[in-house]
Parts: sequence; structure tokens; C-alpha cells
Amino acid sequence: SGTTFIFTNYLSKVSKEWREKVGFGKAVRWPGGLGAKGNPGVAGLIKQIPGTIGYIELAYALQNNIPYASIKNRGGIFVEPTLESIMEASNVELPRDARVMLTDTPSLKGYPISGFTWIIVYKDQRYGSRSFERAKALVDLLWWMVHEGQRFTRPLDYAPLSSKAVKLAEEIIKSINYGGRPILKQ
Repeated sequence: SGTTFIFTNYLSKVSKEWREKVGFGKAVRWPGGLGAKGNPGVAGLIKQIPGTIGYIELAYALQNNIPYASIKNRGGIFVEPTLESIMEASNVELPRDARVMLTDTPSLKGYPISGFTWIIVYKDQRYGSRSFERAKALVDLLWWMVHEGQRFTRPLDYAPLSSKAVKLAEEIIKSINYGGRPILKQ
């Protein structure tokens, strides 16, 4: 559903007709074609039917030797989907709340059908019976994910965060608090 959300969001941005007739979301009313569940299902259809065009995430295509296409971006440049071009899609000015779709990125080097994976946490971690230690462990994990954890993205065929995305993530993580007091010591 995340892949569908990103793909249909892109189509809605580049085609007024698509936006008005189909729209975007985790599930849409496709105007035609065959459907399948998840990357494995769609990949199975792509492999079985010669000449098929479908959409799956890049990691799945790379790991299963499935051909993929370069897509013309906003600047009129055909961009191949690579880990670098996906990372470049987010190397643009990002809103402080990180609520952004990377599709149709203004980055000339960015692949136009790219997206983030978000993690949603409470800004104030002092809720219910949550301990400070548990809140601190969460903040430490998030910090690790945007720093040391980035070394695991490429071996898994996922793009690392751009420098601008890391900077924004740091600001957001630093704003997480426990009863009004910052958890991450500066």
C-alpha cells in the first residue's frame, strides 16, 4: 500500500486527468489492468506476462533482477532509479514538520517517484505509565537510525537519508521531550 500511495501520488501530480479520475492513496480504483497483492504479487505478474508494465519498489526489483525504467523528472531529465537518485529526491528544502511527499521532486538529480518512510512518535514521551528510561531508549534508537544505522541502508537496497533529511530528523529528535524537558542531552 505504501508503494501504491507513492506511485499514485506521483501520477496525481503530473496528470490532471489522473488526479481527477483516479486520485491517490493506498488503494485506488484503477481504470484498467490486473492487480496483485504487494511487491511479490505484482512482480509475479510482471515476470509472467511479456511486455508488462507494473510498479514495485526498487529494492524488490534489484533483489529479483526485474528491469526498471528511467522516468522524466520535473526538469525534463530522464533519471534512473538508483539509491543515489532516490536520496537526491530528498536533498531539497524540507518542511520543519517533515510532512512532505518527495514525488515530482524539484531536484534535477532526484528520481521523481521516491518517498520517505515515516516514524510517528509522541513529542512528549511522558504519557500513560511510560518511564523516562523507555522514552530515552526510543530517542537513542531514533538517533542511531539517522546516523549509525544509515550504513545498513545500501546493503538492503534502500537509499540513505540525504544530508538535509538527516539535519531535519536531528531537529525533530532533539525536540522530543519527557514532561517538557528534552530527552537528548546536547
